[in-house]
Amino acid sequence: IGNSGPHSEARDALVAMSSSNRIVRQPFSRAVSAVGVKKKSKTAKYPPELDRRVDLRLVKFDVMKPWITDRVTELLGVEDEVLVAMIFNFLEMDQVHSSGAAIHSQLLTFLDVNTDAFMVELWELLVSATQNASGIPQKFIDEKAAELKRQKEIAEELKKRQRAVEGRVKKEERRSRWDDDRSEEHTSELQSQFRISY
Repeated sequence: IGNSGPHSEARDALVAMSSSNRIVRQPFSRAVSAVGVKKKSKTAKYPPELDRRVDLRLVKFDVMKPWITDRVTELLGVEDEVLVAMIFNFLEMDQVHSSGAAIHSQLLTFLDVNTDAFMVELWELLVSATQNASGIPQKFIDEKAAELKRQKEIAEELKKRQRAVEGRVKKEERRSRWDDDRSEEHTSELQSQFRISY
C-alpha cells in the first residue's frame, strides 16, 4: 500500500505543522504555549480612574505610607511588609506617573481581585494630595479636623461635668455650714434657757 493520496498529504501537513509549532512550557510559569503560533496580546484592563497624572513631588509621601500599610493589611487579612515595601518602591521609582496602569499591572499578582479597589483608592488620594498646597489628601485633612472636633467636644463635656460636680460640692458645703450655724444657734438657745431656768 503506497503512502500517496489525499490522506497521506493531510498527515504530512499535520506533522509539519506540529513540528513547527512545538508545545513548550515557559520557565517559572504553569502555562504552556505553542512555538510558532502567534498569541493574541492580552492587555490588562485597569480602572479608568487611574488615567490621571500624579506628580509625587507635590505629595507628602510620609503621610501616605501608614494608609498604604493599613489598607494592604486590611485587604489581605495579614501584614505583608515585603509587598508594602514593593508598593513604596513602585511609587518612588518615578517622580511623575502619567497613570497608575503600570503599578496596577504589577500588583495584580499579589492583590488579585483587590487590585482595582486598592489602586482606585490610592490614586484618588494621590491626585487629591497634588491638588492641595499641603501635599496631603483632602480626605486626611477632613478626618483630622473631625477628630479634633470630637476631642474638643469631649473636653468640653468633661469640663461641663466637672463644673456640675464642683457646683454640687459647693452646694453641699453651704448646706453643711448652714446646718452648723443652725446647730450652734440651737445650742446657744438651749444654754440660755438652761441659765434662765436656774
